[in-house]
Order: sequence, then structure tokens, then C-alpha cells
Amino acid sequence: MNIKSDIEKTIAITQSSNNFYLRNLVKEILQNYTLNFIYNSNYRDLIFTGGTCLRKVYGLNRLSEDLDFDFTSNFSIQKFSSDIRKYFVTSLKLKGVTTSISNKENTVLVKFPWETLFDNRKEKIASTVIFLRCDFSKIQGKKYQTEVNLITAGSFSFFVKSYDLPTLFANKIFAFLERSFFRGSLQKYPFKGRDIYDLFWLINLSASNQFKIRPDRERIKELLKIDNNDELSGLIRKKLKLLDSKFVYEDLFPLVESPAFLDQFIANYKEVIEKKIGYIL
Repeated sequence: MNIKSDIEKTIAITQSSNNFYLRNLVKEILQNYTLNFIYNSNYRDLIFTGGTCLRKVYGLNRLSEDLDFDFTSNFSIQKFSSDIRKYFVTSLKLKGVTTSISNKENTVLVKFPWETLFDNRKEKIASTVIFLRCDFSKIQGKKYQTEVNLITAGSFSFFVKSYDLPTLFANKIFAFLERSFFRGSLQKYPFKGRDIYDLFWLINLSASNQFKIRPDRERIKELLKIDNNDELSGLIRKKLKLLDSKFVYEDLFPLVESPAFLDQFIANYKEVIEKKIGYIL
């Protein structure tokens, strides 16, 4: 296992010159190593979720900055922080890697100095350090399903425990509707254009499967307290109209390889979701 070699090979074959995208491409390699560690250790019962889960397990075609996990009980973030640092420093021989705990003890930040990851690259990829963020949450609600899947992440193959696709679909609708899209002093939650991208992707995945892939209705009812399809689709359409596509573009720019594709997405996503949302509810 050689992280430096993996990074250089990956950057060499990408067609993007966007340094922010390249930085997240490096993060994806670090995510691969982290996931391999987690699911070959005593942490294997963590439930993989979020955008990185959609990418690794189901093929979402954008990068993801963070790793997200839910847990049921008996999880020590302090021990995880210590163990993941030990993995990179002791097992993988990466000098200078440090960890810190933040966000009310829900997040572990793993800090990689530039020289730890690169030997010969002169230009900096948008930063002199790379942060890998791992977010942990106590599982929310009781209406969900999990499954175990074999995935390939870089040069690794292993089994991961994650939510099933209908649960992830419901979680994404919840995130889209609940997250605030205000900027500045009024913002309560981070603006994430990636939520609408993921919802768009899930809707189109469902469309390509004759709309047989649908969000878990019981999960939606539990999270949003809504049990009416017309009400739910109305809320989604209302939120869709409020979106500023400029902010959506800015959030996705570091996560999508092709600027031309991103331009096409921005031009079409509202119309596509508006037309198809009724078929998946």
C-alpha cells in the first residue's frame, strides 16, 4: 500500500486542471484507505451514509468531501481519532499526520501535511494541507434498513455496512428540505448544492429503472412527519424554486470533473426534477 504512488497515478490520468477538484480527488484516495481500515476493524458496524456512500456503493458520479457514518451505540470518537491516526502514522508510515475532534465531538479531522502525500509535485492543489473529515451521528429514528455490500475502493475490495438505497433516498429528501439555503448571518446550516445534485441523480437512477427505486415512505414519514405525496412533492417543488443556481454551481464546482457537464446540469436540473418528482413518490 503506497498512498503517494496512488495519488500520483490518479492525478496523472485525470483530465481536470481544476485544483479544487484535484484536491478532492486526493481526498478520495484517503477516503479509500480510511474505509478499508474501518471495515476491516472493530468499527465495521458503523453505518456508511451520505454522498460518499452513494458514490462508493451505488455509483454517484461526483466526488464527496467527507465520510459520514451513523452508529447505534458504544462508539467512542476519542478512540477512533487515536486509532485512525495510528493507522496512517504507524501502519502506513505517513509522518506528521494529526487528528482533532470538533463539532461537539461529532467530527474527526485528519490533517495531512503536503509533503506527507507528495514527493515531486511543485504546485499546491488549492492548499498546503489536506484535511479528511469523518462525521459521526447517533442514528436518527427507527424506520430504516441496512445492507452489506462488496465495494471496490481504489485498490481495495471489502464489505461495507450501509443504509439501503430507499433509506438513502429518503435521507436525501430530508436533507434537501431541512437544510437552510440562506447565506451570511441568517444561515443556520451549511448551504449544499450537492443535496440537489444527489436528489437529481437518484431521481434519474429511478427513472432508468422504470421508477421502481423509490424513497422509503416510512422513513420520510418518521423524519418529516409527512404522509401525503402531494404535500411532499409540493414542498420539494417550492424549495426547488428558491434555489439560486449560482450557489449550486459554486458548491459543485470542486466535486465535478467536467465544467461542461456542470453547465448542462445547472441549465436543466430544475426542469428535470419538476417533471419527474411525482413518479418517485
